[in-house]
Amino acid sequence: MVIAALDEVAYLLNLRGSDIAYNPVFYGYVVLLSPTPSMEEDGEKKKGRMTTAILYVNSAQIQGDKKLQEHLKKSGVTIRNIDMLGNDLKEFPKKRASLDPGKCSVWLQNMIRGGNENEDAKSNKTMIEHESSPVAYMKAVKNETEIKGIIEAHEQDAASLTRFLFWIEQQAKDLFANSNSDGDEKNHEEKDAKTIEDHNNEGRAAASSSNKTTVSSAAREKRIDTFDEYFLAKTVEKFRADGSSEFVGPSFATISSFKANGAIIHYKPEKETAAKVTNKGLYLLDSGGQYKCGGTTDVTRTVHLGTPTELERRCFTRVLQGHIALASVEFPEGTPGPKLDVLARHALWKDGLDYRHGTGHGVGSYLNVHEGPHGISASSRNKGIETTGLVPGMLVTNEPG
Repeated sequence: MVIAALDEVAYLLNLRGSDIAYNPVFYGYVVLLSPTPSMEEDGEKKKGRMTTAILYVNSAQIQGDKKLQEHLKKSGVTIRNIDMLGNDLKEFPKKRASLDPGKCSVWLQNMIRGGNENEDAKSNKTMIEHESSPVAYMKAVKNETEIKGIIEAHEQDAASLTRFLFWIEQQAKDLFANSNSDGDEKNHEEKDAKTIEDHNNEGRAAASSSNKTTVSSAAREKRIDTFDEYFLAKTVEKFRADGSSEFVGPSFATISSFKANGAIIHYKPEKETAAKVTNKGLYLLDSGGQYKCGGTTDVTRTVHLGTPTELERRCFTRVLQGHIALASVEFPEGTPGPKLDVLARHALWKDGLDYRHGTGHGVGSYLNVHEGPHGISASSRNKGIETTGLVPGMLVTNEPG
């Protein structure tokens, strides 16, 4: 069997890397073999040991890690350089090979068939079986150690996010204390300057009351101009980094969005075009972190930094009702996620509202923030979600937030 999905390679060998932004994975493939005499590696035959798996990886990345190499060796894993994969697949003595067609390239299948792209599969002695990767389901059902790491990561992440939310609330009180309907300063003369905690260029509040500074109206205006989606995205990342020594980095590009931008799926603010955040609209923050203790987080919070309108209150309440309905439901083990999706939408439907994306997805254990095969969605495009029942140990997000 050929394992090509990077998160499955990392999970199977309990390794992590940094080759892909936001995801602690590395470029590599694993070929699982029926027990056979070990391959020769570096010209030395390993007598008396059976190879159960071959890891194809950039060997230069692990060349100096003797402890890792010894661990893999004891586990029956042979290390081969990644550029050897094609030739090895052509040369393996085999009659049957299996792979997940949704995760393996056509090139891999051609190599297994001997490297002839035009060869008829029926005329080839190697039978390729297409099947879902069993590693995906194994990875989805967390064990006790993984669950412990996930809880620890979420506790640390929640503390950092709470500090950020408190900080942004205090900033809004200072910046928009006398704002008009556009969220700008209203007739604020320098003589009315107020003592506030100034945020520095990296978004942290100035420390204690002993160093509070009197800021002029012009300085306040400048702070308001820099109080935008991009600035807040960078700020929440810094809060996470300062809040935990286990924090590695964001688990995805932070969705920091104000007003209409909050409706854009996977919106990413850019420094040059980021909208200014004021106290006259909803601010949505969808963010997460990777933690070495074994957890990956994905958290959405929607706040208003002023007084919300009646429509904003109504919409927020309907989303909250959907979140609670999904979080509190009890259902039979093995129920596919799509059967639960209506619970998150029912309250919205009462007001003629809906959202055009999934309701929940699997999350890795210090791995990819999106993982399957399970999930909660009204869409029928993902057959894996429809056929995979939810069982104890699965982690799935509750997106309405």
